[in-house]
Amino acid sequence: MCIRDRLGLPDNKKLIVMCAARLDDPIKGLPVAIDALNSLSADAVAVFVGAIRDPHALDGLAMPHIALGPVGETTVRAVMAHADIVLSSSSYESFGATLLEGQAAGATPVGYTHDGRADIISDGATGYSGGTDPTDARALARALTRALTQPIPAERLAAGAARFSGEAVARRYLDLLAQDAGA
Repeated sequence: MCIRDRLGLPDNKKLIVMCAARLDDPIKGLPVAIDALNSLSADAVAVFVGAIRDPHALDGLAMPHIALGPVGETTVRAVMAHADIVLSSSSYESFGATLLEGQAAGATPVGYTHDGRADIISDGATGYSGGTDPTDARALARALTRALTQPIPAERLAAGAARFSGEAVARRYLDLLAQDAGA
């Protein structure tokens, strides 16, 4: 049985995935994500991976959705491999590892870029930016629409993610140390 069948993910719809240890933690911006998702007219399904303490947190979401709850790393990777978009509506992220995981798996990252997510999302090149105001659900919805209608080629997403591989990061550190030693 394939992962989509096992998790109840439809074959004929685009998947917008949002992952967090706790999705309804206020910093994750779940209400903003819901507002943005409700603005979409696309034939898509929202997939939420992670804990939700408030049993009514998704009640206002009109689009079809699946809440998988907390799952293991293997399942997260499998979900990302089937995702079309990985969404981050957080009010703040120092980096955005979930976006990078999705990008490496071929999902287009969408999120705000007033913080560390700007290192991952170059608007239109390696993802789509919802702007710099983490309360602007309309801007996030526009970014989601662009991601659904103008998918970024997998090769470009992979190249964007490769900038953060262990080897690439180590190489940058060694370059910095060499510059410092030469100063």
